[in-house]
Amino acid sequence: APAAAAPVAHAELAGWLAQPTAPTVPVEVPDRLWADLVRDGVPDERLSALAGQGTAGPGWAVVQGEVPPGPRVVARFGAGEGALTVLAPAAASADPAAAAQEAARRQTLGALLAANPRLDAPAIVREAVRTGEVDSRLLLVLAGLMGERTVSVGALPPVPGEDPAAAPPHALLVTGLDGRPAGEPAVAALLRRWLDAQRAPLAPASVATEPGGLLVQWSLPAPVPLLGG
Repeated sequence: APAAAAPVAHAELAGWLAQPTAPTVPVEVPDRLWADLVRDGVPDERLSALAGQGTAGPGWAVVQGEVPPGPRVVARFGAGEGALTVLAPAAASADPAAAAQEAARRQTLGALLAANPRLDAPAIVREAVRTGEVDSRLLLVLAGLMGERTVSVGALPPVPGEDPAAAPPHALLVTGLDGRPAGEPAVAALLRRWLDAQRAPLAPASVATEPGGLLVQWSLPAPVPLLGG
């Protein structure tokens, strides 16, 4: 009997597209995937047809099958022939020199923040900040908050399926300010007001109440360059 076709990870992709950090513009997908994603709850207007013979265009795109690592790869779901890979816009990864310079600036800023006593965080969070292996917008917002208060950060929650090398953590769980838990209504309100005042590109895509505090998330991709020279 012929081997069964590898299951296509469309439900996992649909879950990623439902995240508040997912692209707000239509994502190109193969024709055979469209109906599955719509059945999974993805609005029709969030999708567009993959150009050509299944070749990814320059915008947000999903391709099926094995895809080698590359600067456009943001997330992967499934494995083998049923794997689905999300590609970021080509323009977001067009200049390797600019990306390398941005990474170096993230490391410089991150090292300063990690050494600041106003950052209250577990070792794994502090190390990610210190090495700059987080989103530039997250670092800048954290720096702004720390300029005024001691900030408690519980985690940098990953988004399932995303490749941390291509999409470094772009979510921040704030658990407290100045030693007071973020679950206190007054603390949560103050933090929300501060975040609401942020303008693009620093404005978060979502601020959600979680059991441990406020989850602050930014959409992909982060603009480059963002950190000044």
